[in-house]
Amino acid sequence: MKNYDEFLRTRVVYGTPKTVVERFREFEQRMGLSGFILDINYGGQIPQDRVMNSVRLLAEEVAPAFR
Repeated sequence: MKNYDEFLRTRVVYGTPKTVVERFREFEQRMGLSGFILDINYGGQIPQDRVMNSVRLLAEEVAPAFR
């Protein structure tokens, strides 16, 4: 990686459920990926309630798009 901005642009997914689905689809097409590893609270800096909300959104709004 040349810099942090490039890393965010090419390797990281974040945002609304709709944005996350779009980014995962982009990664599927660009890199041929068939699965993803998620670290929802890298570094342990996000409050537990927000982490749990992210998990819920992933399960209810993102995952169904890939079934």
